[in-house]
Amino acid sequence: MKEVSLSLARIAAVLARHLGMAVESVGHSGLESAVRRRMTAVGLDGPAAYAERVTTDRRELDELIEAVVVPETWFFRYQDSFRHLSHWAQERRTRLPSSPLRVLSAPCATGEEPYSIAISLLEAGLAPGTFRIDALDVCRRAIRIAEAGEYGEFAFREQTGHARSKYLQADGADIVVAKEVRSAVHFRSGNLVQPNLFAGEAPFDAIFCRNLFIYLTDEARRTVIKSLQAALRPEGLIFMGHAEPLGLFDARFRAVSPPSAFAFTRAEGPVPMDAPGVSERTPARLARSSDVVKQPSTRSEFAAEPGAIATGESSLRSLTLPAHQQPVESKHDLLAEARLAADRGDLKLADELCIRHLESHGPDANALTLLGVVRATRGHAVEAERDFTQALYLDPGHYDALLQMFALAQGRGDAAAVSNYRRRIDQAGRREGRS
Repeated sequence: MKEVSLSLARIAAVLARHLGMAVESVGHSGLESAVRRRMTAVGLDGPAAYAERVTTDRRELDELIEAVVVPETWFFRYQDSFRHLSHWAQERRTRLPSSPLRVLSAPCATGEEPYSIAISLLEAGLAPGTFRIDALDVCRRAIRIAEAGEYGEFAFREQTGHARSKYLQADGADIVVAKEVRSAVHFRSGNLVQPNLFAGEAPFDAIFCRNLFIYLTDEARRTVIKSLQAALRPEGLIFMGHAEPLGLFDARFRAVSPPSAFAFTRAEGPVPMDAPGVSERTPARLARSSDVVKQPSTRSEFAAEPGAIATGESSLRSLTLPAHQQPVESKHDLLAEARLAADRGDLKLADELCIRHLESHGPDANALTLLGVVRATRGHAVEAERDFTQALYLDPGHYDALLQMFALAQGRGDAAAVSNYRRRIDQAGRREGRS
């Protein structure tokens, strides 16, 4: 047993070095399962022999990466991101009519995201040839699927409001991406953890880098942020996933409206030297599954096993509330001050202000959700999960708290809980006019 643990630790170190992957993000059992599948495929008997093989054989390392990385994507995932891109691209075309638009999708997985970007830009009125989408992924098998441009119905499970017949044609049981869309996307293999990956290339106007940071080590995250910052035009946008508030990873970025677009741009003005991503201290990391223990719940729908907790579908700045949930105005709005402190990167003060607000005003789902996001970002995962659960006990339809629990369930691969929270998020979004 000790030999197995040591061998898996050695393999995990190889993945961290080459891929930037934190083994906690996929779970030790997930890594062990992938290793055993590869051991069977190459005819090796023990983890020690496989650890030696994957350390010295780059082709086998690529095969292991393919086994560990399971792309989860679909067309027009987070539709507000694509709506925002369309409006932003139209405005940019007015300002820079002769400058081609460059977009990066990385990691692009099996291609649904870059094709969705292309369709959105075509629908926004951008002519073919006036924009280019570079799409890269570390998984060569995913790239091959993307280049084929053929998908099943499940890849369109949230695809609404788009002219499928114009850009996506049925071919038997498959749906094929139109040539007009495919010609705008250029696929290639690449690893964002590689320093200076985009050196010598023209900068990008927009970058989609979604749901990657939750799988990376702190060191790899810093490398990727540095690369993306260097590759982005000063006025450009970075679109992140629901669990990745870039403004908290690195204070040089700030969220832009609408919150549901999960878009960030460079922060204006001077950045405090002790802000995340500026000082030498480790940036606030996402809490991972190894940090979380099960919390009791008074409601059965909250009883799923905790896993990797994420810091929210929206940034702290984006925790805006519908009118019926707005707090009563007061001379000293501690919750507003807490949001401002979090936006500045002063998470300790934000934590204290949330607690003071709760002590002064009593149980409050909005304050508990904000407190949970702050604590998750500080690495206090157990307390954060408790805060989100309490917020949902007070308000079972609280949109942002539901997003947090959705991210948690998605991170641990709990399909039943993901489906449950997605349904409840859709219901809450319709009530609040967010979807």
